[in-house]
Amino acid sequence: MNYLIMLGNEEYLTGLNVSENIEENTVSSSTKKEDVPKEFIFTNQSDALATLEEVRSLFNGDEGIRVVLDV
Repeated sequence: MNYLIMLGNEEYLTGLNVSENIEENTVSSSTKKEDVPKEFIFTNQSDALATLEEVRSLFNGDEGIRVVLDV
């Protein structure tokens, strides 16, 4: 069982760069599940949740950003 992070209803997290300079933070996404790189396919729920919180912090706690199961 794998965990993926979704940004909204149709976009999967494909990239995340968190910098000390908030203006340099970047998030990328794709509507295609095949575009998700290995580092964003989580096998451990706690790792997925930690990344989820990091991404949500960049979007002011948006609850539409969530972890989904990929079975």
